[in-house]
Parts: sequence; structure tokens; C-alpha cells
Amino acid sequence: MENKQQLLEYIGSNNSDIIVEKVYIQLFGQFPNLYTINFVIDLENIIKRLKRKYELTDKEFIIKTEEACRDNWNKVNYSFSTYLIQLPHKILLNISTSKAEIYYSKDTDPKAIKELISSFKSRKKKKNIDRRSFYLLKSEAGDFTLRKIEAKKVNLDLELFYNDDFLPFHEKLSAFLDSRETSGLVLIHGKQGTGKTSYLKHLIFNTEHKFILVPRNLFAVLDSTNLFFYLKEFSEFVLVLEDCDVLLTGAGKYNPLVGFLRNVEGLMSNDFQYKVLCTASLAEHQINFNYLRKARAVHRYEMAELSVDKANRIRQMFGIDQEVKRPMVLEDVINPISEVKEKKLGFKW
Repeated sequence: MENKQQLLEYIGSNNSDIIVEKVYIQLFGQFPNLYTINFVIDLENIIKRLKRKYELTDKEFIIKTEEACRDNWNKVNYSFSTYLIQLPHKILLNISTSKAEIYYSKDTDPKAIKELISSFKSRKKKKNIDRRSFYLLKSEAGDFTLRKIEAKKVNLDLELFYNDDFLPFHEKLSAFLDSRETSGLVLIHGKQGTGKTSYLKHLIFNTEHKFILVPRNLFAVLDSTNLFFYLKEFSEFVLVLEDCDVLLTGAGKYNPLVGFLRNVEGLMSNDFQYKVLCTASLAEHQINFNYLRKARAVHRYEMAELSVDKANRIRQMFGIDQEVKRPMVLEDVINPISEVKEKKLGFKW
């Protein structure tokens, strides 16, 4: 782009200060219309399609903000990349993995907009990749985005790794997640090390559902109306709150989870179909169930120590010679205290 230097001087060279409307006015001499798509976007494939479709060169990429992959610095990590692209028909595209903003002229042919939007539609999905990924909710300057996380596939033998009463709960939970007509909250709680996180990974990588993980540092904004309206665009996703002990304890205190449930069940909901999956390292008597009253439905399971028989079968499978003589949590079964072993289950960040 020949006047790129002049453009940067006009809008400021700091990317965080760029106002796309100013860029549009500088390029085309008029105020733009805006069409926004708030959804998870396969940015890598879309950029490739756009390059082929419009024969894009570096000149059309007004701004490239790219980050290297951790394991290969020559490869782009599209989860953290953003692009500002000049397209034909007076179109300016601002795109990331969680949003596409199409700025266009009042004179732009509507067919050109529809044609561009059709480029965002996914082709045949690679199910193996989808099943090995979930999305991490992020917040920057009050705006919410999603980062795609990919990890190694986990496939647990639920009958072996959990007590006998767990399989009926798993089937009930699966039916709840599969139903498009039901909303509510699922709570899995119990001692640390009983396999709650491992089960979450099993669900994420062995079902067709998409999951959004809310990190603990964002629990405080659960009751934000901005978050409510953002999540409405992802109502088919399952919201995961891991280790949410702080949201379930206390007496008479207002907490953000209550605010979130009020939002999704209140006047703004418009029959918002939501599914929230919570884990907590709490016993039943430690939970304030008043905080969950607003939920449309609550499904609950308390994980406990494994029986001696199951614990010994698991140790035999992992080649651990130490015999178990009392009920024990899954983590201690797999990682004996007397041995230094890498944990074989649970999330790693």
C-alpha cells in the first residue's frame, strides 16, 4: 500500500489505538457501514481462502498482527492473530478468531458482501481436530474474545476410573448436553484428586459439543451484562467453570454466579438456552445451594474415593506394584506419594 506511512501517521502507529473507521475514511473518503459477525472463526483457513479468492498480496494487508506458535516459531498461531485487509468493492475487513467486522460503502454491491460472508462458512470439519479443542474466554479492555486451545486426546475407561454409581450420572449428563430443549447447571464436586478435571477432558475430547472454559480470574465478571450478550452468540456452547469453590460457599453473600443465573433466567433471556458445567473441591455440607436456586435445573454428583478393588486394578494397569489397602482418590492411586511421577491426568496449562 503506497500511502501506508501516511495512514499510520494519521491514525497513530500503536495498533491498540487504531480506529478502523478512521482507516476507512482515509482510504475511501466517506463514513462506512458495518456488518459484524461475532462467532468462533477458523481464521487460518479463512485467510487462505481470501488470498485465493481475491488474489491478495501484502499490499492489501494494511495491518498484520501475528504471533508465532510456541513449538514452531516459523508458524503463525492464529489464535492470537488479527488482520485488517482492504478488499475490492470498497470493503475493509477487520478479522480475528472471535469476530469479523466488515466495513463497506453505501455504494458497495450487496452481492459482494454476501459473497464475502460465504467465505467464512466452514467446509467439512475435521472431527478429530474439533474433538481435541475447546475455547478459553479472555477479556481485554472490557471486550470478550475466545482463544482456541488444542490438547492431546483423552479417553478414559469410566467404568474403571470411577465408582459404579458414576456411569448412570454420566449417561444422564450426556442426555442433558445432547438435548437442545433443556437448560441448567451441572455440578460435579468432591475431594481434590477424585478425577473431576480428568472427566472434563474426557467430555471435551469425546463428544461433539463445544466448550468454553471461564478462567477463575473472570469469575468476577460472570454477572456482567456485556458477558451475557456476548455469550448469547454462543448459546450452543457448554460453559465450564472449573474449581468454582469460591462461587458456592459463604452465607448470604451476593456472588457473580447468582448474577449470571439471574441474567440468563430473567427478562433479558428470551428463552436463552444455556448449559453450565461446574466443578468444585467441596463436600455437600460446604455448598450453599441457595446460590443455585435460579438455575432452570441442577444436576449434581459428588465424587468420592475409589474402592480398593478398582484402585488396585488401575495400579496394575499403570504397572505400579504398591498395593492399595483402603479407599483412595484417583490422583493418589495413579501417583503414589512415595514415588515421583508425572501426573497422567488433568489439565496442563
